[in-house]
Amino acid sequence: MYTFEDIPYWEFDEFARNYPNSAFVQSEKMALLQIAQNRSVKTVGVKDDGKLIAAGLFSIRPVISKYSIAHCNQGPLIDFSNQELVKFFFDNVKELLKKENCIHALITPNFPVYYRNINAEIISEENNLRYLDNLNKASVKHRGFDNSPINGIGRWLFMKDFSDLLSVDDLMNSFDHPTRKAIRKTFKDQVEVIEIEEDEMIIFKELMEKTSERRDFKDRPLEYYQSLKKIFKEECKVLVAKLNVENYSDSITRQFRQLEIEIDELQDQIETSNVSKKIINKHRVATENLEVIKKRQEELALFGTQKEVILGGVIYIVYGKELTALFAGNDDKYFGFNGTHAIHYHAMSKAVENKLLRFNFYGTSGKFSGSNDEGVYKFKKGFGGYVLEQPGDFELEVLPLLNKMYKLIHNIKNR
Repeated sequence: MYTFEDIPYWEFDEFARNYPNSAFVQSEKMALLQIAQNRSVKTVGVKDDGKLIAAGLFSIRPVISKYSIAHCNQGPLIDFSNQELVKFFFDNVKELLKKENCIHALITPNFPVYYRNINAEIISEENNLRYLDNLNKASVKHRGFDNSPINGIGRWLFMKDFSDLLSVDDLMNSFDHPTRKAIRKTFKDQVEVIEIEEDEMIIFKELMEKTSERRDFKDRPLEYYQSLKKIFKEECKVLVAKLNVENYSDSITRQFRQLEIEIDELQDQIETSNVSKKIINKHRVATENLEVIKKRQEELALFGTQKEVILGGVIYIVYGKELTALFAGNDDKYFGFNGTHAIHYHAMSKAVENKLLRFNFYGTSGKFSGSNDEGVYKFKKGFGGYVLEQPGDFELEVLPLLNKMYKLIHNIKNR
């Protein structure tokens, strides 16, 4: 027999961590982060004969007077194929939210619509459209397959499966050739990846400011990033890539000298004997590489008197068996040093070593989502993986009359 209950954060979190489609936004620590942002949070669940079988975290924010709106992001954690359970859950959620003076609740479920490959092509006749039907029958109405940002990211994600990767060598081999080349260049350039703590978060914040200005989005305040690290603790990894300018300069000088010696030796062979095409090709490649090194020597002026530069940074959240790349910032002056490649490789290597099953690149966009800008998607695609299409937003209307008034006012304001 089903019972609907308020459940403590610890019980919710224990259930969520072991749930197949768990996400860090449905966690005890996310509840604490929401509370730190002056939102109230409800964690509720359904038990069957005392065993928790479904649960959801709802954050509630005020909008007008005493009225509010609730959000369930990447949840609830429920068997969406079980229509009876879905209806029971949301019937009770609606009654709960009435007491909280909620106008409506926005639900963003964490399940794929169609199964897709790395190119976003549908690869199976199997789909989860029946889940949409079950939600609609429970009065949780689909807002449509909208590709605009939802909770800051949108309904298209990019994922990488780690379940078949047994070593870091397997990991490297799972990337495409340009990505492997970019990562190996970071080895040669001696790019270092380090983890920073809460009191150093200004380093990451400065990178995000540059990125938000370049990509035209509103950045979050420093306090948010600090709270994220403070609350998630060791499950929040803030990694930055830095370049020691002196070491890099020395490396360039060494490579230059080695190439000069190699070219001279090959030139002597070419001038003194009938040589094979192999020797001629080696000479050509070495000469081309020398030109590349010369350009890098010229680029050293970019650093001025700086002894060290920060190339980029990424905030990751480890939750359950998934590693999520939540935020990424870069200094566009140093794109050529592949800082984010170095950071992702470092983070993925640790994930493989720790037997994590998935890497979540989070939001992405491309032609499949109606976007002409595929730069970020192509970058992620180089690491291997697949496109995950989620259904988007659903709405559970709680106070119908007030909800109509709220939408009318909202539409007038946004004209």
